[in-house]
Amino acid sequence: ADARSRLLYPRTKGEVEEAVERLGFPSLTILRPGFLDGDRSESRPVEQWTGRLLRFMGPILPASARVSPVPTVAAMLLAAALEGAPGRHVVSSADIARAT
Repeated sequence: ADARSRLLYPRTKGEVEEAVERLGFPSLTILRPGFLDGDRSESRPVEQWTGRLLRFMGPILPASARVSPVPTVAAMLLAAALEGAPGRHVVSSADIARAT
């Protein structure tokens, strides 16, 4: 996420993060997952293939390039909301991978 990126996706994510931060919440946790791995109701063949490849390659990939399991992401979001630790906290895809 980078509000100054030339690429639309990371720029949009960065702009949203900055906008939420300006709201002034006493506790803000931002999760930056990698490829989300979970069940979907719709068929997305390219994502299914990508997920299988990343899961297979996981042991040799750096933590930042591994899949982010949806249940892990959801649990981390819930824990952050319940804990409400003061300040701004960023959880990277590598942090999520290490938590699985």
